[in-house]
Amino acid sequence: MNIVITGANRGIGLELAKEYKNLNWNVIGTSRNPLSSTTLQEEIGMENILPLDISNEESIDSFCKEIKITTNSKIDILINNAGARGERGLIEIPKQTVMIDTINTNAIGPTILLKTLKSSLANAKIAIITSGMGSILKTTSGDLSYRISKAAVNMAGRNLHMEFKRQNSIILLVHPGWVQTDMGGDNADITVEQSAKGIIEVISHASKDNSGSFVNYKGETIPW
Repeated sequence: MNIVITGANRGIGLELAKEYKNLNWNVIGTSRNPLSSTTLQEEIGMENILPLDISNEESIDSFCKEIKITTNSKIDILINNAGARGERGLIEIPKQTVMIDTINTNAIGPTILLKTLKSSLANAKIAIITSGMGSILKTTSGDLSYRISKAAVNMAGRNLHMEFKRQNSIILLVHPGWVQTDMGGDNADITVEQSAKGIIEVISHASKDNSGSFVNYKGETIPW
């Protein structure tokens, strides 16, 4: 059984790779620089790490060609975890370059990746790691680029759900919680272990009935 985890070199992605490896899955992780991803190498082996810059179309294309060979065009689970934080807090005038990079990394890149891998994802489960900060109903001010990018990837995931359900693919938009990572900070609510174990449970219980939904790591529905 093949599972592909993007952004697996640190944080939640690394913990997911470790947990799935312990569950005897064939784990393929991605990193912008596999050679420097020493902890991931220790967990899944250098041979199972492929280079991917989710913000770069050429990198996505190269990765997709390679992963189709590596998995014989059969991916059972894909977790899109790679992402960018953008500016933090309330910025009077955000930088356009930061906004574009954040939206490209968090929404456009993952969309292109899934569309390119569509034929390899028939009957697969796909988890797009998003954020509760992408909820329009629950939004507050600040972190504008990140919020916009996550709202965008939520729309992309819902759209892809409508398209991919014809090939029996299941897609979930998953908020991992406020996690103690480089992105979440030390004061976050939960550990990477708690988040990863929750995400794995959510994926294991995913079905056609809840495909296309926006949930947290406990499986609770989040309003759009």
